[in-house]
Amino acid sequence: MAIAKDLPSLRWKIKYAAKDYYRRVNKDATREREKAQMVAHMEPHVSSQSETLEALGRLPELFKNANTRDWAESVLRVGQRETLIRFNQTPRQFGNKLAKTCDYARQHQQPKQSNSHAKELKLLKEWDDLMADQDTSDDDVQTFINGHQDYINQVVDNPLIKFQGKVLKDFVNSGVDRYAFNELMHARYIKLEQELDRRTNHE
Repeated sequence: MAIAKDLPSLRWKIKYAAKDYYRRVNKDATREREKAQMVAHMEPHVSSQSETLEALGRLPELFKNANTRDWAESVLRVGQRETLIRFNQTPRQFGNKLAKTCDYARQHQQPKQSNSHAKELKLLKEWDDLMADQDTSDDDVQTFINGHQDYINQVVDNPLIKFQGKVLKDFVNSGVDRYAFNELMHARYIKLEQELDRRTNHE
């Protein structure tokens, strides 16, 4: 209702909470660039938390070698400096490993990524349509969340959501968190749709 009425107080809260969040995310630009490079289907840029979570979720299916998988997870989670220490690497060794790992990811992951993105876009569109339908009931919303727990868990794992468990178990009574959650879902939908359109045009 607050979104439909475009209440200034809600827009203010979301706007400045988002600014605080992205300020923290952008604090270590070097680490974020490394994360973006590991998401092989993307061009290098400062990656968001959702992109990092997406990459982490794909590691098991992409890398069968446990050492490579652990190394890639370390890069995504803690960045270059900590990974150098953990794996006793020189900067040159790290660079070579990163290049080989990214090349492997590009060669083996692209078809699965396209299919995965299509499924994610379908899920996000369902949510968007659900929120736009005035006949949607509280039970409808909770049923959707319950039916997509794994994906929703990734979305709510975000500093903008203060009480993540409340959003998952009792969405209608989760206060301002439900508005923040809806904004996150909508932002994902728009971003993914634009990315797929961009890919289609390039092809």
